Amino acid sequence: MVAEHNADAMVEMLEGVTEKRGTATRAKVPGYRVGGKTGTAKKAIAGGYGDDYIGSFVGIGPISQPRLACVVIINEPSGDYYGGGEVAAPVFSAVMGAAMQLLNLPPDGNDSRISKVTGGPDAG
Repeated sequence: MVAEHNADAMVEMLEGVTEKRGTATRAKVPGYRVGGKTGTAKKAIAGGYGDDYIGSFVGIGPISQPRLACVVIINEPSGDYYGGGEVAAPVFSAVMGAAMQLLNLPPDGNDSRISKVTGGPDAG
């Protein structure tokens, strides 16, 4: 079990990843609040790591009442960009946006149910 204030803090941190100073601003979905985590990893080869990457983004939406989760993994992205926020986040935005509209989930772009969690008794 996770305390509600801890869950709210985690969701707020995930949403921050898609905000102005976050690492996945390209994951934003117009009209909806979403959040997630980027991932970037070098692919392992015999004896170490190669020069190829995997970029990923794992996210949820809508933030005010999460109903969907989506994982996007891009194996060996081509071009100059390989980070999850650059290659996987835009795919998440398109898929999550379409899924929320398909399910007729109401936009929550202005809902601030979770905002500025300052921590609880266990905050460090």
